Amino acid sequence: MAPLPEASPGEPAVTFIGLEDRAQQATEDAADAGAEITVLVLDRNTGQLVSNGNGTTIAIASVVKLFIADDLLLQEAKRQTVLSPEDRENLDVMLRSSDDSAAEVFWNRSGGSAIVNRVAARYGLSSTEPPNDGRWWNTTSTAADLVRYYDMLMSGRGGLPAEQANVILSNLAQSTPDAIDGTQPGASIRSDSASPTASTPNRSR
Repeated sequence: MAPLPEASPGEPAVTFIGLEDRAQQATEDAADAGAEITVLVLDRNTGQLVSNGNGTTIAIASVVKLFIADDLLLQEAKRQTVLSPEDRENLDVMLRSSDDSAAEVFWNRSGGSAIVNRVAARYGLSSTEPPNDGRWWNTTSTAADLVRYYDMLMSGRGGLPAEQANVILSNLAQSTPDAIDGTQPGASIRSDSASPTASTPNRSR
């Protein structure tokens, strides 16, 4: 991938020209339709952020499956656990096809809400909280925390070794069109981009 042209001092990066205005317009259009949206875009090449300023905390549903996988793979890297071939298969299905049953098994095995606490501490996710009712899909976070998580996962700054991080990223890049429950998973990393982008789901679970 060729390097981006350098912007003049005080000017936005070329890739972000007009993006702030478009984000604001999208926010206004959503409000007119009775909806609320959060926009936060990170250029991982330049570090530039564009946001519509909405820092609302929401239940992140199946995005927490990334935390479950991250925590489990770090345990494996530290030789604190051993993943069987069946575990590996279930982990792949959880990430590629958003399998709730696999998530439930790994959630209970690794301590439930403690998983979220460990991942939040390791990545510095200050607005991410475990579920009050112990149900993984009710974990709450913000767009800013999720962008930070994805960025640190891909850069290795979150503490997960590259080999284990690649398990997550490669599975997300191969996500299936439909989840096990028939919905369309959205916690994906595009495989057609030299600088992967992430989108988060808006699902009941």
